[in-house]
Amino acid sequence: MTNQKLGALFVDFENIYYSLINEFNLQPSDAQAIAVRIIGSTLTHMREFLEISPIIRQAVADWSTLPDVPNELYVMGVRADHVKALKGKNSADIELSLCLQEAMLTRTDIDVFAVVAGDRDYLPIAQRAQMAAKRILFYSFERCLSGDIKELVGEEDCWYLDPENASIVFEEVPVTRTPEKEVCEEEIEKEMEEGEIEDEDSKILGLVPDGGITMESLAKKLGFGRRKVLKEVKKLAGKGAVYTEKSGRWTKVKILVELDENQERALEATIDAEKEYGPKYGDVKISGFLVDKLADALPSLSHLERKEVFRSLQENELVEVRQRHDSYGVPFGAFKLNGNHPIVKRKMEEMDKAE
Repeated sequence: MTNQKLGALFVDFENIYYSLINEFNLQPSDAQAIAVRIIGSTLTHMREFLEISPIIRQAVADWSTLPDVPNELYVMGVRADHVKALKGKNSADIELSLCLQEAMLTRTDIDVFAVVAGDRDYLPIAQRAQMAAKRILFYSFERCLSGDIKELVGEEDCWYLDPENASIVFEEVPVTRTPEKEVCEEEIEKEMEEGEIEDEDSKILGLVPDGGITMESLAKKLGFGRRKVLKEVKKLAGKGAVYTEKSGRWTKVKILVELDENQERALEATIDAEKEYGPKYGDVKISGFLVDKLADALPSLSHLERKEVFRSLQENELVEVRQRHDSYGVPFGAFKLNGNHPIVKRKMEEMDKAE
């Protein structure tokens, strides 16, 4: 940190959140999750790529419509400043500009200021930063970033956000991802070398995509009859390489991944949470789970790393995520365990025996 320049990060959370909804057609719960991840990616980009230490971190919004976000920002070291939304006025950009100007006047040790937003309303504060001989950066979606701001601060200080991956475009932002299928494939290669899986088995496994494949499609690709395919799939299932799942009137074949230690702990936490909240609510609120039970289960990971582990459970279909609304109509994300998944069944049996 001593070799890095000091910086300050200011986030217009609603600017990013509503851009994701209006410009990229995301559901509110998805937009909320991606907006939080974007803040994490921006902090990482500043520290690791630009070598700037963001010692001030503030996010401004009317949090009454986003009540779960401040808790997530808190564990990320970001202060959530509330500003009441007024009809016909964007109060967040005014408050954020005032906060940034105050920091420029009172913190002469800070050389770089970053704004996560990009509309033309931030042109005045960008001009004041330049007049004060301060460097100012803007992070925004390409289609939302004002051309006037780009002209003023220069292309080199404007960074585009990727809404799909919640990262900075053209730059690799390190995130903790669990290589689910890759791990499985490595194990398969190892087992093949040891003679545990035959070549025909590996051929079948190579034809199963991430989302699975119907038994009929697999039979066509292999040129086998349905009975032979069923026999081969049962053999692979017995080795713990695949499992089958009913999808309407079709039976799908899917790769059975091997969970790492963090995923195992996260799965245990989801089971505990569903046992506690499921009977009363039917599912579990994701935001509360992330900062409570999952934080207890994975204390050595950061909040964003824990979110990635949870996301890997979702991608592997161990949990099902849905959008719900509270009594005031505010949307939030919730999850429910996929009780039909063999890994979930196995873990629940293990936990029941241990009790």
